[in-house]
Amino acid sequence: MISQQFKLSIEGMHCASCVATIEKGLRKIPGVLSASVNLGLEQAVVSAQEDKVKPEQLIQTIQTLGYKAKPFEPAKDGSDPYKKECRDWLWRLLLALPFTLILMIFTGKYFWLDVAFGGIVYFVAGFPFLKGMIVSLWRRHPDMNALIGIGATAAYLYGYFETTATLLSFLILGRFLEAKAKRATSQSLRALFQSIPQIAHRKVKDGFEDLSPESLGVGDIILIKPGEKVPADGEIIDGVSSFDESLITGESFPVYKRIGEKVFAGIHNQDGAVTVRVSKNSGETYLAQIATLVESALANKAPIERLADKISGIFVPIVLLIAFVTFWFWWNLGPEPKLANALEFAVAVLIIACPCALGLATPTAVIAGVGKGAKHGILIKGGDVLEKVRDLHTIVLDKTGTLTEGRPRVKEVIALSGNKEEVLKLAAQVEIYSEHLLAHAIIREARIKGLHLAPLQNFKNFPGLGTKAHFGDNEVLVGSPVLFAENGITISPLAELAEEKRELGFNVIFVALNQKLLGAIVLEDEIKENSMKVIQKLKEMEFNVWMITGDQKAAAELVAQTLGISKVLSSMKPDEKASAIAELKKEGLGIAFVGDGINDAPALAAADVGIAFATGSDITKAASDITLVHGDPLAIVEAIKLAKKTYAAIQQNLWLSFIYNVLAIPIAAGVLYSSFKLRLTPEIAAIAMSLSSISVVLNSLRLKWTRVGS
Repeated sequence: MISQQFKLSIEGMHCASCVATIEKGLRKIPGVLSASVNLGLEQAVVSAQEDKVKPEQLIQTIQTLGYKAKPFEPAKDGSDPYKKECRDWLWRLLLALPFTLILMIFTGKYFWLDVAFGGIVYFVAGFPFLKGMIVSLWRRHPDMNALIGIGATAAYLYGYFETTATLLSFLILGRFLEAKAKRATSQSLRALFQSIPQIAHRKVKDGFEDLSPESLGVGDIILIKPGEKVPADGEIIDGVSSFDESLITGESFPVYKRIGEKVFAGIHNQDGAVTVRVSKNSGETYLAQIATLVESALANKAPIERLADKISGIFVPIVLLIAFVTFWFWWNLGPEPKLANALEFAVAVLIIACPCALGLATPTAVIAGVGKGAKHGILIKGGDVLEKVRDLHTIVLDKTGTLTEGRPRVKEVIALSGNKEEVLKLAAQVEIYSEHLLAHAIIREARIKGLHLAPLQNFKNFPGLGTKAHFGDNEVLVGSPVLFAENGITISPLAELAEEKRELGFNVIFVALNQKLLGAIVLEDEIKENSMKVIQKLKEMEFNVWMITGDQKAAAELVAQTLGISKVLSSMKPDEKASAIAELKKEGLGIAFVGDGINDAPALAAADVGIAFATGSDITKAASDITLVHGDPLAIVEAIKLAKKTYAAIQQNLWLSFIYNVLAIPIAAGVLYSSFKLRLTPEIAAIAMSLSSISVVLNSLRLKWTRVGS
């Protein structure tokens, strides 16, 4: 079935009940396949059958339920969606407070003053609650606004003007603090967009013109001055400079870049002017892809969040019933003054039971955790991934490109005459014309040693065997034992040593001059700097560690022994890797697979949690649940730790919410009043309800200060 996806911005949601109401309404539309509403982001993501549903239908349905909606537009300029909400609640708070203070001082002395000042707070400052109550009751979808509105209206009509004003003032204060806290949790996401400069300098015939980055096209030449941010992905064609890539990679040190190297939109050019050829349009930049991944992650709910939404869907009707029973009990069976007590207890129940904290428990934690990860190059696809990471038992790692650099390097130069530099220099001069990875490693080593390389003449390549070239009347041969045998050159002086090296997993290349063996070059797939630390830390975290690779047995075992991995599967094809993962999953334990190449995609998809390095292929990243922007293996550990901490914050938030309601509702209903004279007035209930929401948001905000990386 072909489907299409719509993303909408929604205004007016305040609790999990609002989320449940909108999701239920959207799912009733014919053709809608799924609907997910995020309270923290104030967004809805709807999947529907192609050509069966129009965005206007979705918007109309949401508006019918009493909320505002419009098509989602990404805030590319880094604008703050919570700024307006904060300002709105602030002016309402500043309006309510002086009138509430006057009522507290002069209540009961001047009746019409009480009515007027109480009315200003009730009708003006508290208008959002009143409007929300009317709309939700009219639509027969009562939410937290209905609870607050009914409670405040009952208190006002009964003549509790001071109570009404105090109650609404505390609720407005809670909403203001809540909006500020939500604004703080989304700060990391806004930073992604704020990093794009407003102006780019594009080359034209007579110099450079200034224009917006959105106007740049692939192939445009742009100038990036010292101190400016890069406006688009591209490749340096002139100049050198150091760049701060911390926004994308989390790397704290500047990265030196020269001609031919890539730069990414949003990174900061520090000390040199460079000219760059644009390689991606503004919507396709690396930063834009990160932002898309993060937004998708925040729309993807964990099972525990879906459970909370279901509970919230029936929560408000249950609370209304409890409030009615409370009122009936104290009016009929309670002590005098019966009506006053009944009204006060019922209003307290309505106020204290608002499911704000329940609705904020998961989205605020996910926003904070995913935003923190994005800032440090860890992209988590969604809340369901967090839950899977919690259940992990075994970490399976690919070798090439994951634990190793994925490119060979020279480990050792062997010279029969003792002149190692001669052996390396001759080999490098022959390999200048070769495109083989081993050739690149030899040339790189020669340049590191500072050897002057001059290309030789009459270069000839023997695919899979080696190369040959001349300088003057001299012939240089570089290659395998087979190539040397075909040219009648004996390798017997080094044959035994070379075989020992091969058995250990190394590559050995022989070098000859004028039909005489000069020596050999030993190459290895270099182990990444932090690979050993990663294995140690994973073991300390009590994970079982495996390595599965398509490389030959000797090379695989060399890396495994070096890193201390005891469980190794080698010479595995892509489908065999996926089958091995499936076998491990049969034991009923959570499996994560970490890889970076196209051949890793089946295994990444087969694992419970797929972790891929962004340095790998696009198909690999598409198959993964967690994407690591830079190639440092330590990011594997940091990603797992962050995911676990984020899920722990979700659980803590939900427990706070449930315990709060389980304890608070009975006390508000007066169960302790007869025995201990303990009661919660509507004012105290308002404070408690606000504090419950704020405590949940603040607990989520702790993730912003979680230490990620070194």
